[in-house]
Amino acid sequence: MNIEKLSELSVVEQSVLYAALLSHVKFGDGYGLINKDRGNSAYLFGVSGDVSDAELGDSPERNTLYKSMKALSRTAFEYGEFAPEDMVADWKKFCILVTRYAKH
Repeated sequence: MNIEKLSELSVVEQSVLYAALLSHVKFGDGYGLINKDRGNSAYLFGVSGDVSDAELGDSPERNTLYKSMKALSRTAFEYGEFAPEDMVADWKKFCILVTRYAKH
């Protein structure tokens, strides 16, 4: 499915899909991240808003997990029961979420 078509899903479908992606970010194996590495420089620098794709290997333009969560985020939060810190409104928020759940 194209990311642009996610808005064609019902509100309930968007919320369920967002919950699944959020759970994957929190508890998954890192699939959708560069080398499945939550500690990758792209995400560590992204926490401060840096999107240096060429040097860091990932960016908002390349990351499908990020683009999917961002596309679903607004509807999911309007109708779902998500904590404000779980909203992916931009790359920085995505990186904060990714690094927060890194296994230390």
